[in-house]
Amino acid sequence: MGDQDTQDFSDVTELDSEAVPSAGEMSAFAPDNFDENTYLRAFPDVAQAIADGICNSPLQHYMDHGRHEERISLYSHLLRHGRQIEAYIDFCGYNSLAGGWMFCGWSAERWDETKAAKIVARFNDGDVAGESITAFYRRDGLRGRGIGLVLFIQGSNELLGGLASIELRVDGELLTIAVESGARAMSDQDVASTVRQILLAESESAHCRELFMLISTSGYGRLRHPLNTLDGFVDLCGYHIASGGWFFCGWVTRSWDTQVGPDAFIVRFVDGSLASDETVTGFYPRDDMEGRGTGFVMFVRGSGRPLGSLTSIEVLSGGVPSFIRASAATQRLREAELVARLRPINVQVADLDTNVALQSFLSRQQYVGIDTLSALSDRIFLEFDEVIACPPGGVVIMGWFLAKPGIVRSIRLRSSTMSEPVDFENCIKIQRPDVAASVGAEHGFDDSRCGFIAFVPCPLLSNTEMYMEVETAQREVGYRKLPPSKLAGIAAIK
Repeated sequence: MGDQDTQDFSDVTELDSEAVPSAGEMSAFAPDNFDENTYLRAFPDVAQAIADGICNSPLQHYMDHGRHEERISLYSHLLRHGRQIEAYIDFCGYNSLAGGWMFCGWSAERWDETKAAKIVARFNDGDVAGESITAFYRRDGLRGRGIGLVLFIQGSNELLGGLASIELRVDGELLTIAVESGARAMSDQDVASTVRQILLAESESAHCRELFMLISTSGYGRLRHPLNTLDGFVDLCGYHIASGGWFFCGWVTRSWDTQVGPDAFIVRFVDGSLASDETVTGFYPRDDMEGRGTGFVMFVRGSGRPLGSLTSIEVLSGGVPSFIRASAATQRLREAELVARLRPINVQVADLDTNVALQSFLSRQQYVGIDTLSALSDRIFLEFDEVIACPPGGVVIMGWFLAKPGIVRSIRLRSSTMSEPVDFENCIKIQRPDVAASVGAEHGFDDSRCGFIAFVPCPLLSNTEMYMEVETAQREVGYRKLPPSKLAGIAAIK
């Protein structure tokens, strides 16, 4: 087959021409990492041979003909050194939002961008290699010679000199784009704005949409995990006693939404950490970020016990951590100043539900020893029959509770430094026909199993008054004082 010189393959076992070997049998004689697509691209006549029925596959062609015609020499060269494709890089630059390098130009060839490709950008003073995205786009002016191309490689921002070439390994074949000296190096903001304009018109392409999100200040939680990272800084923080939680305000490189956001938050201080069951985060525009991030206000429910200086807020998504940093420049504010600073910022939070929730937290008044459940818009009844302290870390509460379904958002056991959730639905339920016959009948409640026995794990501090905080679905809050514990030891057990 062909007119190329032949080598001596006398040491290779010849296949019986009367019996076509299986693919497994043939692969035993093929070179390591034999790739049929690369073989086809290296030798266009093989496709015609298959079409003419001379052979059934690129592998069979190699076994019957190619290995005797020195074709493997060119094949191995392509695998190792690749081939240069007709392509051009117009500009490149690092983008801090995306956390990597952008390369934009055109290519005369188009490959399947849905398949993973290893891309390496070779600069004069070093290489960039990492998680990558390939996106093609419609580009006028090429007159049918090719298609627009945007490449992204995740990596750090280093001084690497001029761009020399880009190598892509696709389907086992190494492709090389030689970069001419005319390729412009763009600044962080310029490369983002230019690529953003290109991608705006390519909304039907999944890879173009992914790249567009990567260079925007939103989408955290929606990107694939190697690219789903963020950075940020806490400008100010403080504990809000009335709401039983911490406020943090600063900036992040990428926002998230309530549907797809972080899995968890861990607030880290010098002397401990806080993992909360409730976190609310709102985002607002920050002109000083110049498109490289967005402002945030975060409320994290939790204890106000002294934990030292704030070090960071760890944000977890898909098991991958990102960190919103703090430093000596982070201001720690008292409650009054904290509220004064955050009120005008919270007005700028665009999401209405988040805005209302944060405003509700900021507007709450501290408990002053007065029961206020009766002042709520919805009828809610909570009474305590007995409270038993269980040192060192909990309390048993017995009583009864009545509220219409969906009215109550949360119930918490509170003190000046403590806030622990209470779930009456998952505690021991008790029949209370006396309550149903009196309060229930008068106010339209028919739940006779309204009695409860609940254990609440919490730190027990001497001379600290505890109370229940009831928050409704309308974000109204009412308080109910907890009576002091009177029983202990055998009497409590009985």
